[in-house]
Amino acid sequence: MLFRATFTVGYTKEAFDVIANTSQHVCEGNSTDILASQNTNIASYLWNDGSSKNFILARSAGKYFVTATFNSGMSAIDSIELIVDKIFPASISGDTTTTIGSNNKYDFSPKVSGLQYSWNIRTTDFGTLSQNTDNSASIQWKTKVGYAALYLNSYKNQCVRIDSILIHIKAKAADTLSINGTVKAGTSFDTDGTVSLYTENDSITPVQTVIVSPNGAFAFNNVILGNYKLLATPNADLSNSYAATYYAKTKYFTKAASITIDGLVTGIDISLVAGSYTSINEITNTWQVYPNPASNYITINNNNEIIERITIYSLDGKMVLQSNDKTISISQLTSGLYKLIIISKTSTSTFMFVKE
Repeated sequence: MLFRATFTVGYTKEAFDVIANTSQHVCEGNSTDILASQNTNIASYLWNDGSSKNFILARSAGKYFVTATFNSGMSAIDSIELIVDKIFPASISGDTTTTIGSNNKYDFSPKVSGLQYSWNIRTTDFGTLSQNTDNSASIQWKTKVGYAALYLNSYKNQCVRIDSILIHIKAKAADTLSINGTVKAGTSFDTDGTVSLYTENDSITPVQTVIVSPNGAFAFNNVILGNYKLLATPNADLSNSYAATYYAKTKYFTKAASITIDGLVTGIDISLVAGSYTSINEITNTWQVYPNPASNYITINNNNEIIERITIYSLDGKMVLQSNDKTISISQLTSGLYKLIIISKTSTSTFMFVKE
C-alpha cells in the first residue's frame, strides 16, 4: 500500500550584526577605525569605499556600509553612521593684568549647547578658582606675584579643546619689595664696594646705596614698584681693574638694560667685568674730563700725557665708543651714566660722566 503525506520545510532567520553599533563618534580632525565582526564564518568583506579588510579608517561624517560574505555563500549588509564632534574655539575675556589679593571673573564665548566646560590654573599657588553656574570662573588671587596661565577645557564625548590666556599678577602699588644679590670680581666675591639703585631715567641721584657685605651680598629694602638701573662700584683694590655689569635673575629674563621691580626679581648677581688692559700704574691722577654732565662733546686734558686710547663703557659693561682724540663727540649716546677709561703711555685712569 502506498501512503502519501505532505509537509512544509521552513527556516527561521537569525539576526546577525556585521557592525556592532549603529553610530560612532570621532573628534574633528581625527580619524577612527570602524570595525566589522571577525566571525570565523565570514569569508570576505567589501566596504562602500572598495576596502576588503574587516575595518576601515574614517574621519568624514556620513554613513558607511559593509557587505560580509559567509563561507556558505550567503551575504549580509550592515551600516554605521559616523558623527564628527566639532568643538569651536572659545574666546576668553577678563583682566590679563591684576594685583595680588584681587578677585577677578573670567568668561568666554561662544557657549555651545551640548558641550561641557571646566577651568584650571597651571599653578594653584597663584590663586583659588571656582566655577560659576554659568560656566564662568572666579579667581581669588593669593599673595604670589608672577604669570599664571588660565585654561578653559571644552568637552564633548571623548573630545577636548583647551584655550588659555596668560595673566600677570603684580604687587599692589602701595606695596614695597626687597631685592638682594651678590657681587663678584672674577671668581671672588667683592667686599666693601657699593651698589646703587637708580630710577630708570635718573643716573645721578641714587634711590638707595648699600655697602657690599664681607660675603659679597647686598640688599635693597622697601623698594616701591617701578623701573630701575643698578651700578656697582668696586672697592678700592678693584676700582681700576673692573667695570660693572648686572644680571637680573628672574624666570623670564637673565639680563636687561633696566629692571622692572614688580616682585618677579628674585635676586641680582652683579659680575664685575675685567677691563681691556692688563696692568695698572698707580700714579697721581692729573687728567681733566669736562664738562660733566655733557650733552654733545667731552674734552680730556693733561698737559704732560699723550693719549693712546680712550674707551667709553655703558653701565652694563658694553663698549660704546673708542677714540684717541682729546675732544670726543658723545651726541650719539643715550642719556645716562658712563665709564670713561683713559690709557696713556704711563697710566690708566677711570672717570664716570653723565650724558644729558
